[in-house]
Amino acid sequence: MSDSGRTTASRRGTQDLSSQLNLKEAERIFHEIYDPALDYISTFFTSFLTSTPSALPLLTMIRLNERILNIAQERGTIPLEGYLQGQKMVLWPLYRKEMDNHIDSLKKLADEAEGKGLAGFMGRGVRDQAVRGVASRYASIFTSVVVLSEEAEEAMIFSS
Repeated sequence: MSDSGRTTASRRGTQDLSSQLNLKEAERIFHEIYDPALDYISTFFTSFLTSTPSALPLLTMIRLNERILNIAQERGTIPLEGYLQGQKMVLWPLYRKEMDNHIDSLKKLADEAEGKGLAGFMGRGVRDQAVRGVASRYASIFTSVVVLSEEAEEAMIFSS
């Protein structure tokens, strides 16, 4: 091999080592700056979720989180991706639980309308005005969920 071949190979090795050092330095600086901010956000996030928000604010938070995650991926902020994925994994079960609560309350209302519940036993069935209010609220929630949904996730949102 000629001297020029060795020189080119040694330059590549130096450049690779230099880029690895730059990447490690950038990651160190990232953590030095963002770790205190992420700790603060984690504390706020946890305190916010102690009193579970309703389904629509949770879905809105999920969508905002996904948007921030996409931006982080586009900009190559790899250390931030795991943090955002963790938040997303906390929010989805809470959303699912809130939607299950809505479904259970509708089932309870349907049972009372048929006379199966306590109200039916006492002769106080569900009134038309209550049904209209529930139907209106259901339509509002359904419309909001559809607007906030993406086609790829419709199976996850509308299952059960």
